[in-house]
Amino acid sequence: MRTYGKLLYLDDGRWAFVQLEPHVVIRLKQLFSQVAKEAILPITLTNSLSTAADVNWFLQRYPMEMSDLDRAMLDDFVSRYTKNAAEMGRIILPDWTPEKYNFKEGIQPYQYQAQAAELTAKRGSLLLMDDVGLGKSFSAMAMMVREDHALPAAVVVEAHLTDQWKEEYIESATNLRCHIIDGTRPYSLPKSDVYIFKYSNIHGWTDIASRGIFPTVIWDEPQSLRRGGDT
Repeated sequence: MRTYGKLLYLDDGRWAFVQLEPHVVIRLKQLFSQVAKEAILPITLTNSLSTAADVNWFLQRYPMEMSDLDRAMLDDFVSRYTKNAAEMGRIILPDWTPEKYNFKEGIQPYQYQAQAAELTAKRGSLLLMDDVGLGKSFSAMAMMVREDHALPAAVVVEAHLTDQWKEEYIESATNLRCHIIDGTRPYSLPKSDVYIFKYSNIHGWTDIASRGIFPTVIWDEPQSLRRGGDT
């Protein structure tokens, strides 16, 4: 079989395309938007299950030289992606029934709210665009109480919503401990399940957040991030 280059799986979790023919480089950049137009070989893609599935699809058109180990790694990622996709399809069916969530007695999410929480858990991220009044905040809390390894969670909100999130949402519906972050200067955080940040003070906590201590992050009103890296 003719090959158009070589594909490697790097130790840091990236796919590296090397020795690609020029027209294949052009096609790669067209199909993978995360690759800069000015990028030169080797071109790398950070791996995820979705990226692995796309890479595998690209190889159907442009076969690459690969080691047996790298091919087995790719096949495993694609198999897991396919399994997850099937599970996500099952979650959004009308007859899907969620497990009970660890809310206070008598409180449980509606099915569509539970679906959002489960899809987030399966995918690793979710942009939730339910209309005003449908309980996006409750969907976020369902994600937080779903399982222990989702905690501690960071919730980032507009400055005037911190008390509402703490008192009306988290404390009224869950048994989670909650702490509102005070100011931009880092301090020793009290033990808590949920830490509420403001968009106006998160810049002071980047070093803390970069340690990976928040396995779940909820961005409320995320249009506040619209300026990207300048936000």
